[in-house]
Amino acid sequence: GVGVVVGDGDGDGLVHRASARWRSSTGSRRDVRHRQRVPRHPPGRSLRQGAKMTQLSPRWVPPDARGGVFTVAQALAGGASAGVVRYRLASGTWTRVVGRGIRLAADPPHRRTDAYAAWLTWPNAVLCRESALRFHLARLPAELRERPVHVWVSRPMREVRGLVPHRFRLPVDDVVDRDGGRVTTVERAAVDTLAGLGAGDAGRLIAWLFTRNVLSREHLLARLETHPKMWGNVQLRRLAELTRGGALSPAEQKLHGILRAAGLTGWRPNIAVFDAMGVIGSVDVLFDAARVAIEVDGR
Repeated sequence: GVGVVVGDGDGDGLVHRASARWRSSTGSRRDVRHRQRVPRHPPGRSLRQGAKMTQLSPRWVPPDARGGVFTVAQALAGGASAGVVRYRLASGTWTRVVGRGIRLAADPPHRRTDAYAAWLTWPNAVLCRESALRFHLARLPAELRERPVHVWVSRPMREVRGLVPHRFRLPVDDVVDRDGGRVTTVERAAVDTLAGLGAGDAGRLIAWLFTRNVLSREHLLARLETHPKMWGNVQLRRLAELTRGGALSPAEQKLHGILRAAGLTGWRPNIAVFDAMGVIGSVDVLFDAARVAIEVDGR
């Protein structure tokens, strides 16, 4: 007999089972069925009941799905047969998220879809870094919208389909409960993200965070003081020095020096600009009284 595994080792693989007839030493013929991981039908469900599950609505999801996200185990417990689960995954009716998460392919993902999938895969995990930022903030720079999902875990774990585990010092005060799961605070998420990005991306992100009042230079200094030996501190020190005096790039530092050397006053650095919908951007230097804005090209 042959059992063909459908999955990639993340713990929710389904198995196609093939019957094989073979002759025993006594000459009789016997049926052998190979089973692995997922039973052909959930406990207590007859073959006939399992066949009826194929009549489930195309938009059916388990009753305990979170934000439209669920796992194979939830689908089986909710009434779907193993065959239905295999078919809907193979046909594209359901699509994988991250970890063991699944959702309806017809429904577009929302910004918390990955978070629900992470918590369903590892219930005790804490969403962190840029994944926590995506959870907290509705609008983010484009380079942060499509990245792996980062979570803090209490014991060593292996990456599972785009779900990346991390272990580092994480005080209780830096974690909040949100929407049935745990996530780092927006300030901790922002600092951790800056610490882990490349210099160019970090420079662009810190300008975005500062001008939207998500983060301040004081947060960087507090991290350096309370966690003097933590990963990413070299970059955080560089950013703290860069933003001394209100500049968010070397080009802005040069511009501020020119303005001070010329004796010009009445200007403010990096001021957010609003419209009816909220922040639409920021100007590098604003002369409020004169209603003049200066932008410096940092290329």
